[in-house]
Amino acid sequence: MLAETLAGLTSAGAIAVMQAAGTDAWAGISSRLARLVGRGSTERTSAELELLNESARVLADTPDSEREQVRTVAVASVRDRVTEALEGLSEEERERAGDELRAIAEEVQARTSVAGSTSNTNYISGDKNIFHMGSGTQNVTVQ
Repeated sequence: MLAETLAGLTSAGAIAVMQAAGTDAWAGISSRLARLVGRGSTERTSAELELLNESARVLADTPDSEREQVRTVAVASVRDRVTEALEGLSEEERERAGDELRAIAEEVQARTSVAGSTSNTNYISGDKNIFHMGSGTQNVTVQ
C-alpha cells in the first residue's frame, strides 16, 4: 500500500473515531481502533481504549463553542498513535490495517450520517494529507 494512501486512511480512521464519540457507535468503533493499535497485546489495547475514552469524555465536557478545536487536537493525537502503531509492520499487515481503517471510517459514516447534504470543516496543521469520504461539502484550512 502506498504510504500516502495509508496516511490518508490513518487520518480518516482518526477522524471517524472522534466523530463517533458520544454516539451509539462509540463502543464498537473505539474498541476496533484500540485493537488495531494494540496489535494483539491486551495491555496496549486496554491502554489505547482508555486514551480514546478519555478523549471522548473531554470532548463531551467541552463547551460547544470550543468542541471542534478540541476534536481537532484529539484527532491529531489518535492519528499519531495509529501511525506509530503501524510503523514496522510488514506490507501485508499494513494492507490489513488500511482495510480496517477504511472499514471503520465507512461504518462511522453510515451510522452517523443523516439523509441529505453534510458539511465538514477541518483546520489542519502539520501533515497535509486530507481524506474525505462520502458526499457533501468539506472546507479545509491548512495552517
